[in-house]
Amino acid sequence: MSHRSRRSAATPGIVLIVIGAVFLANSLDLFDIRDILRSLRDWWPLILIAIGVKMVSDSRRPRPRAPQPPEPPPST
Repeated sequence: MSHRSRRSAATPGIVLIVIGAVFLANSLDLFDIRDILRSLRDWWPLILIAIGVKMVSDSRRPRPRAPQPPEPPPST
């Protein structure tokens, strides 16, 4: 499995952990979830910009070449 596919496979798990941590912190009265939702309502374009920057930076990174098969030994 390539590095990129492992990272993309981990993304849903990370998202679930973050969402669960937010709801747990809200249940423990560490903060009010309405404050986060209000912030998201105001700052959601920043999330789109961050995703776009990530996509551009990933596209500019050189991709690893596929491994070449070994050369056969010279015949004598």
